[in-house]
Amino acid sequence: MQTAQRRKERGGEEGSEPVRYYLHQIQTDGIVRDPEGGDYPDQAAAEAEAVDAAREMMATAVRAGRDISDWAIEIVDEEGAVRGRIAFASTIRRERRVEASGVGG
Repeated sequence: MQTAQRRKERGGEEGSEPVRYYLHQIQTDGIVRDPEGGDYPDQAAAEAEAVDAAREMMATAVRAGRDISDWAIEIVDEEGAVRGRIAFASTIRRERRVEASGVGG
């Protein structure tokens, strides 16, 4: 049964109560499933959490000298449907490359 339909049957409007989403890590060599999930007011909030988690994991990996920018987080609803995918690489802004000016050389 669809999440929105279940909420309506319980007497709530869509978006009136938190929805459980699971943020599964898609790694190079497999999937790490989120066994507990989290309650979010809407999918946008779950996506924002996924972006924050991806950035935090990448920062930790970079400090350890590892590149995990090819990983992703799948956002899955309580029925098991994939609702979105956040690629780690998409969570960072690419800065312009500064050309060497030859100064000091």
